[in-house]
Amino acid sequence: MKYKTFFWFILSIFICSISFAQVTEEKEAVKLERPQVENYTFEPNISQKIAIFSGYDTNVKLSNQRKGDMFEEFLYSFDYDQKLSADLEFNLDYDFDYINYNEVTDISSLLNHLRLGLDKTFSLCSLGIGYDLGYLYYPKNKDGDFLIHKGFIYFRKDLGKFKYKVQFEGGSKDYISQNTLGDDISTRENTERLDHRIAAFYQLGIDINPRLYLSFRTKFLRNDSNARYLDFYDYNAYNQKLSLTYQATNKTYLLADFSYERKKYKTRTVTNQSYKQEDDFYSTRAGFIYLLDRKTAVSLDYIYRYNSSNEPLDEYNENVISCGWHYYF
Repeated sequence: MKYKTFFWFILSIFICSISFAQVTEEKEAVKLERPQVENYTFEPNISQKIAIFSGYDTNVKLSNQRKGDMFEEFLYSFDYDQKLSADLEFNLDYDFDYINYNEVTDISSLLNHLRLGLDKTFSLCSLGIGYDLGYLYYPKNKDGDFLIHKGFIYFRKDLGKFKYKVQFEGGSKDYISQNTLGDDISTRENTERLDHRIAAFYQLGIDINPRLYLSFRTKFLRNDSNARYLDFYDYNAYNQKLSLTYQATNKTYLLADFSYERKKYKTRTVTNQSYKQEDDFYSTRAGFIYLLDRKTAVSLDYIYRYNSSNEPLDEYNENVISCGWHYYF
C-alpha cells in the first residue's frame, strides 16, 4: 500500500524541527515506527533527505518578554542501514541542521548530529544498543554551545498492529564555553558546566487501520549538573506524548501530536521565596504534508508551546508556523 511505502518518508519530514532535542528524540522514536522488512538483503540501504523551511516564531528566546522573528532553516539527513546477518543490523544516521534568525541572530545555530547503533533480533524481541553524539554551535553566542553524548539500550517487539519499545539512556551535556555557577547566582567557577543525564521511556505504536497510526510515549529524565548554587539545574522530568499520522488522500497526510511535561527542581527555589520551583510544560503540533511526487513534498506546520511555572520569570508561551519543501533520495 502507498501508506506503507511512504510511512518512513512522511514521518522523517515531520520530525524536521527547530529544536535539537526534538531532532534527536523524535528521530529515535521514528526508528521504532519503521515497518520491518521480512525479505532482508545484505545490500546496504542508503537514504538521504534535504529540506528547506521558512517561518515565524513569536517568542524566539522563550521568555516572558516575547520577541518574535522570521527564520529560515536548512536540513540534510543521511541514513545508512546494513544487514550484517539475517538477524543483526547496523545503523548510522547523520543530520546537519542550520537555522538562521533574521533579527535575533544570537539564537541562530548549527547542529551536527551522529547516531550509531546495532539491532539484534531474537525469538522473543529485538535488542538494540548504540551511541548518540551531537554538537550544537551558536556562531554569535558562545555560552550556548554544547556537546551532548549518550549511550542507549532498547528492547522492542512487534505484535501485529502493536509495536512496543523500552529504552534506557545515559550520558552528559557539556557546555563547552560556559563556566558553571559558583556559590551564588553571580559567580562562576573555573570549570565548564557539565550536566549528567539518565532517562528511560516506554513507547506503544498502533496501526489502527491502513490510514491511521497512533503512538503513545511516556518518559522519565533526571538531570544532575555541577552547578553549585542551589543545584540550579538539577531536576526530574516526566513527559507524556500522543502522536498520530493520518493519510487523508493518496497524496495528503495529516500529522499531530500533544505532549505534557512535569519538571520538578531538586533544590532550586522561586525568586524571593523558600519553596522549590516546579514547571508544567505543554506542547501541541499540527500540520500536513502534500506529496508532489515520490521524492518531493511540501508541508505546513504549526506549533504551540506553553510553560506554566510557579517562578514568574519562567512563564512563557510561543507560536511557531513554518512551511517547507522536502526532497528525498
